[in-house]
Amino acid sequence: MTVLVVGASGYLGSELVRLASAAGRPVAGTSTTGQGGWLRLDVTDRSAVFGTLASGRPALGINTAYPVT
Repeated sequence: MTVLVVGASGYLGSELVRLASAAGRPVAGTSTTGQGGWLRLDVTDRSAVFGTLASGRPALGINTAYPVT
């Protein structure tokens, strides 16, 4: 059961990644910049978000990101 954490490089996202990994769950993550080796994703780009979900097919998705203006 892969967990997708959108905003994995932020404070809340990184904590969720840590907890999911500690529980033995495979984790995929995104960040606006691709920082930390995560997938680069702009959460304001609807087609990019749907594309990420379609290609990764996570069992669970958690959004901890917010658009930066």
